[in-house]
Amino acid sequence: IRRKEVDRTTRIVLVTDNTVEERGYGGAENTISELAKRAPEGIEVQFLSKTLHDQLKSGVYALPTADLVVFSNIALWNRDDIKPFRSAPYIKMEFDYGFCKTHLKECEDGCKSCVEDGWYREFLQGAERIFFTCPAQKDWYRRILGTVADNAILNPSWIDPDRFPNFGWERTPNTTMYHGRLFPHKGVMNVAVQAILRPERQYTFVGDGPPQVEAAIESVRNCRVVRRVTPELIPYLL
Repeated sequence: IRRKEVDRTTRIVLVTDNTVEERGYGGAENTISELAKRAPEGIEVQFLSKTLHDQLKSGVYALPTADLVVFSNIALWNRDDIKPFRSAPYIKMEFDYGFCKTHLKECEDGCKSCVEDGWYREFLQGAERIFFTCPAQKDWYRRILGTVADNAILNPSWIDPDRFPNFGWERTPNTTMYHGRLFPHKGVMNVAVQAILRPERQYTFVGDGPPQVEAAIESVRNCRVVRRVTPELIPYLL
């Protein structure tokens, strides 16, 4: 975000379900944390998680004001609590399928019931910009919500390979790793299908997700689910 020439600090409030400090992990949480660290001089970034918002709302402290609001994941938020922050210009960063109430993109009616009230479509239409993590996500939004992604920008989730230590080891042959949450819309089932087609390879899934998804992956003979581990342990799985 480039700062305009003004005589005061530009204040950005980043509205999110959780900060990385609260949750301890997560692609969305790490991405917004790293973006905030890179804010240029003259821009002040303040995080407002659902937990902090509820504490401020019930206490004597005023909610923060902003020149720009950046919405990250807001699945935990009540929509009435989102409304006051829409008075300022805002950006929506879509790390997930925010309109889907099951967050699995597997609703029986194709998510029609998730968007029938029109709230999410109108919310995105009011955004200055929408950030998606991949083209497939943008395409799915347009299928469900229509032309709400005309002002979209692709912004992959944050990955810091420097946190994976290099011990100089040789990689185990015929191994493939998936690292991330085990949600269908992230492509994990596509990886499991590849495992079926390549029985000579060993597939390791590092992450957790809905029990039915974990069980489906583990039902494939050459797949294993390790669930969450710290970055320092990744080399031991390769």
